[in-house]
Amino acid sequence: MIHFQGNQVVSQAILQDAIQGVAVGMPYTEDRFRDALNASVRPIYEARGRVRVSFPTIKTTPNKDITGLDVTVTVDEGETFNLGKVSIEGPTPLKPEDLLNAGEFKTGDLANFDKVNDGLERMKKALRHAGYMNAQVTPRRAVDDEKRTVALTLWVDAGTQFTMRKLTIVGLDLDSEAEIKRIWIMTPGKPFNPDYPDLFLKRVKEEGLFDNLGKTKADVKINEQDHTADVTLTFNGAPPDIKTGRGRGGRGY
Repeated sequence: MIHFQGNQVVSQAILQDAIQGVAVGMPYTEDRFRDALNASVRPIYEARGRVRVSFPTIKTTPNKDITGLDVTVTVDEGETFNLGKVSIEGPTPLKPEDLLNAGEFKTGDLANFDKVNDGLERMKKALRHAGYMNAQVTPRRAVDDEKRTVALTLWVDAGTQFTMRKLTIVGLDLDSEAEIKRIWIMTPGKPFNPDYPDLFLKRVKEEGLFDNLGKTKADVKINEQDHTADVTLTFNGAPPDIKTGRGRGGRGY
């Protein structure tokens, strides 16, 4: 049994649910148990701006009913912190202001690190859409205990940019295939956006470009050696011709 004391912001039940999934059945050492606390319980507090949460004491006693230990954790929840300045340090292939806008960080709001991590994912998504498939964004915290703020400095490791190489169309006649290729805007040599193929097919279906269009599928082959991508679009159940009045003369998808 794992029990917490000193907690007021987060209930006993929430803390127990978080730790039991990773700690129950684990061979016990204090260091290993603290690692489990930091991995499972600390994020719960950091989502509430409690970045100085700590676990001053951990006590164990033999369980009377089973072979194992009862663990009592003292929690010092700390104070609430707000998010300070968020900045990008070092080079980045996209404009820093565009990446920060993608992150949607709210300086002055509660330092909710669930939201911060969501923002970092949005930044990585923006980089992936620009072809940087393996991009990583690493934050470094600067905690100001007097002002109770947490500033973030972000380091961008964009990696190598991937580009579009070849588009293959399956299941259409030559005229329909030519029209699909015309409105497909991710042409060879352009940065490869991994979300674009599925988005393209979704728009084709929503716009009603074909009558009786069945299932569609996008398959992507990533070529790590030359940092390119090949895309195959498969159309099932489409008629031989594009629907009259659809898809001609309009902008690309």
